[in-house]
Amino acid sequence: MSESAAAEERSSGFAQRFYEQVLNASSGQQFIFVIAVSMLKYGVNFYPSIGNMLLLAQHWTNPQTTSVASPLSAYVLNSPLQFMLAGALHCTTLRSYFLLGFVTVIVAMGAGYCFSRVRQSPETRLLYTTLLLGSAVVPVLFSWVGSPDAFSILGATSAGLARSKWWRAGGWLVFACSNPPQAILAAAVLAVVVLRRSGWSLLATYFLDALGLALGWSFVTLLTHHWGISSSGSLFYYLQHCNYFSQFLTPLGRYFPLIVFSALGVAWLMLASAPLRPERGVDVLLGAAVVTVVVICLIALDETRISVGVLWPALLLSIFEGTSSWSTSQLRQWLRPYFFVALFVPIVVVWSTTLIFNGFGQLMSTIVWWTQH
Repeated sequence: MSESAAAEERSSGFAQRFYEQVLNASSGQQFIFVIAVSMLKYGVNFYPSIGNMLLLAQHWTNPQTTSVASPLSAYVLNSPLQFMLAGALHCTTLRSYFLLGFVTVIVAMGAGYCFSRVRQSPETRLLYTTLLLGSAVVPVLFSWVGSPDAFSILGATSAGLARSKWWRAGGWLVFACSNPPQAILAAAVLAVVVLRRSGWSLLATYFLDALGLALGWSFVTLLTHHWGISSSGSLFYYLQHCNYFSQFLTPLGRYFPLIVFSALGVAWLMLASAPLRPERGVDVLLGAAVVTVVVICLIALDETRISVGVLWPALLLSIFEGTSSWSTSQLRQWLRPYFFVALFVPIVVVWSTTLIFNGFGQLMSTIVWWTQH
């Protein structure tokens, strides 16, 4: 055996042993692994609007009296869970608010490991780990600690993974309370996928899901009405007063491939693979993902952040349902290359005309800031 062949064999053997070790790890161990890898890949950074969120936390019972209630920034009030929780827990300093935001990020990422779909076998645990590591969920949450997105992802995860109709309804309730427009779009995508996969008979069983969504939307609508703020006025005001070409159309033309890739991440490759592609609903999800990205790019600046939240429930349901009838050996073999791609390939977040990839350096900067405050 030549020296190069021997080296290749040793490398392949190490990769296989590492894969088997992660595969056989418990849910808790895989969760810790995901957190460690995510922080090394993307670092930890503050939500750009953390100043507004902190101000709202300090006046959480009457946020309409703050400067955040202006038409240009009132969109933050449509996502009240994060700042209301911070205010109720008296996390009203930058340090305490950031710590609470980090805790909610950890909870949102770890919630999926609590569901029976994920816990039923080592292969399904690693499937969820791969989807997390290969998605924009991780960089969105870790790059914007303190944002409302942790609650949105928490609700979306429950909506996509829970077998219990009550847990699904609770997920949609949390999702809609955190970001009503995003939750409504996510429900529409999921409904189309379920309809394609199982027909009207199964879709009719999602009544409680729709009820949870409606209750969450009603809560935010009534709350903002009580505060005297229009839940949709901020978007229309911004669209009327912004430079639409430079802020919306320019990113669409310049970064469209990156935006599309970040919407599903490595899951694009998984869904397009030969074993999974024939599954009912996968074709609809792939088409819906492209349509979602285009629509989001035309009406919102947070292209990746909103797109990944809209598609997350349907993505989780499609892949876990699509692989549910596979044997453990088939799932294990199929998952291996996607695990390594998800482990090493970074997902760049597109935010208007800005590309966000903080990397490990941002983690060190945040640690230094924490020690000095």
